[in-house]
Amino acid sequence: YWYNEKRPHRSLNFEALETPQQAFLRKMPAEV
Repeated sequence: YWYNEKRPHRSLNFEALETPQQAFLRKMPAEV
């Protein structure tokens, strides 16, 4: 799970080429 989450998965915005960290933070609650 973590291995896939840390990679540019097809579910992420490929056009923006999000970094694993940005994608992770985007999926996390806003409180974090």
